[in-house]
Amino acid sequence: MFNNSEFYKRAVVALIFAPLMIILPLNGKIFFMPFILFITYLGSQEIYKMLKLKYSLFYSVIPVVATSFLYFRGVSESLTFSLVSFIIISIISIFDEDSIIKNITATTLSLLYVGIFSMLSIPIIDKFGGEFIVLIFITIWSTDTFAYLGGVAYGKNKLCPKVSPKKSIEGSITGLLMSVVSVSIFGYYNGAISVKEGILLSVLLSVSGQIGDLFESKLKRECNVKDSSSIIPGHGGILDRFDSFLFAVPTLYVYLYFFKQ
Repeated sequence: MFNNSEFYKRAVVALIFAPLMIILPLNGKIFFMPFILFITYLGSQEIYKMLKLKYSLFYSVIPVVATSFLYFRGVSESLTFSLVSFIIISIISIFDEDSIIKNITATTLSLLYVGIFSMLSIPIIDKFGGEFIVLIFITIWSTDTFAYLGGVAYGKNKLCPKVSPKKSIEGSITGLLMSVVSVSIFGYYNGAISVKEGILLSVLLSVSGQIGDLFESKLKRECNVKDSSSIIPGHGGILDRFDSFLFAVPTLYVYLYFFKQ
């Protein structure tokens, strides 16, 4: 049964976010960058809060600065800054009352999972065009929507019951197949990629997106929380909404780096 109130909340938020996710990357990295900083800042906050660590503004600013380095200086300088930041935060953790293991985990997730993974979208837009970021969102939306519908219609075999009990193998396959259809149509009309390449990319991005979804579900289960936060009405937190995106971006970056240079 649908919870009508919750359904309408999700629908309204989706109607606001969806056009932005298409318009911003298509207008260049200068427009998409604030969105990435937004994800990085709030996503790193959510990680520290999920791990029940004392939160400081400093811990969210570091990934944001690392992301900004990418925009102004490039990938290598951004990675160097991230490495130095990791070392500094590791030293601070030695003298912190919180668990050093939790602190290092939070630092790694903030810098790598949220910061570096999301910021790789900037060189993708810069070198290959915003169409490829739109392609990521089309793949994710198609996968999520049809995985849910497929699971409801004929899902019998659990995909990963200990991590996400509601997800089914049938739903996952349905989402994957429909993402192939959606991206093929996008590639045909857009012209940025061939239909053949669209099929390959949709499979890669759908699978990586679903892995990202399961990764974040596992993280929440380990932290004993239902959502990463409640900042997005009907959708939970930033990590809940963009978990698939955070895994799909580096997957696309690696593909483009090796096969489209």
